[in-house]
Amino acid sequence: VGGDEDLPLVPPPAQSSNGEDAAMLRERIEMLENRCVTLQKKLSAQVLTASHTGQAGGGQSHPVWLPWVVRSFGPRAGSASLKAFSIPDKAMRGFTKRLLNHTMWLWAFYVHLFLLYTMVGSCTSASAAVDSGGPAAFLDRQFTEAAAAHPAGGGGAGG
Repeated sequence: VGGDEDLPLVPPPAQSSNGEDAAMLRERIEMLENRCVTLQKKLSAQVLTASHTGQAGGGQSHPVWLPWVVRSFGPRAGSASLKAFSIPDKAMRGFTKRLLNHTMWLWAFYVHLFLLYTMVGSCTSASAAVDSGGPAAFLDRQFTEAAAAHPAGGGGAGG
């Protein structure tokens, strides 16, 4: 890994007592464990440049949730979830790049989003007005309107 300080190599122990050998080996193991922790932290924090494909977004080399999936469900589930994530992610990124390269397409996309949200808002407000009293109030209004339309009351049940 570039830029790391060179760690001194511990030479094999000279002919000495077993206690000194064990102490030197423990020291070497501790140094290697610290080195491993440092390299693992650097690897976890490593950020890819924007030129790499399959990027998870925001300069990440993998999705934020991937370590959790691997910890919780294992590496096979992590691999499967990464494949399931990367296919639509790649398609959406390609679509976005094509939109950004064509100004008219970008404007058409935003206009279509605006129209869709306007229609959804209109439908939501209209349905909220109809459902303002719930089903019982709706039926009550229907019966009242029907009774006002036919005041003679002809042909009713049970009469």
